[in-house]
Amino acid sequence: AAGERGVIWALTTLYALIDGGSLPVCEIDDAPEYPHRGLSLDCARHFFPAAEVRRIIEGISLAKINTLHWHLSDDQGWRIESRVFPKLCAQGGEYYTQEEIRGIVEYARLRGVEIIPEIDMPGHATAAVRAYPQFNGGGSKDNPDFTFNVGKEGTRVFLSDILREVSELFPGRYIHIGGDEVAFGSEAWNTNADIQELIR
Repeated sequence: AAGERGVIWALTTLYALIDGGSLPVCEIDDAPEYPHRGLSLDCARHFFPAAEVRRIIEGISLAKINTLHWHLSDDQGWRIESRVFPKLCAQGGEYYTQEEIRGIVEYARLRGVEIIPEIDMPGHATAAVRAYPQFNGGGSKDNPDFTFNVGKEGTRVFLSDILREVSELFPGRYIHIGGDEVAFGSEAWNTNADIQELIR
């Protein structure tokens, strides 16, 4: 194997070949066709307890899926304990403590799975904006708290601090920040003086 993850997948293959306590005589020359083999798990909208997340990681590892895209913030809830902004995790009721997240990340690493956390911004921010309304960038009639006000300096500091805290929990290469479903042509941003100043 070229590295630790290759060893994990080789052992996973051996485990799958065990039949009645023995292994068949064979030679395997194997490599994944795609470097990124992923599963998306949305715990922002549908919370799964930590034990269930570990069970899912065990299952995808056995299927040699190497990436778990873990959706942890959205309109329905903020699922990560924040020690910098503690009101965040009060939104949505259930959340993972930092100790639980570190344990899940390590559990995944030992099984060859990298976790990519998704922290949605600037849209899908309702849970965070309701916790800290001073960063509200508006939204629609149905969801007036949909976006962060990215034109406000305080919002950029707030989001930087959040991402710094998240990056300490998830030492992988990526954090997914969303970026979807927010149009510059939206009424909320067209009437927001901070955002209009930013895009000039």
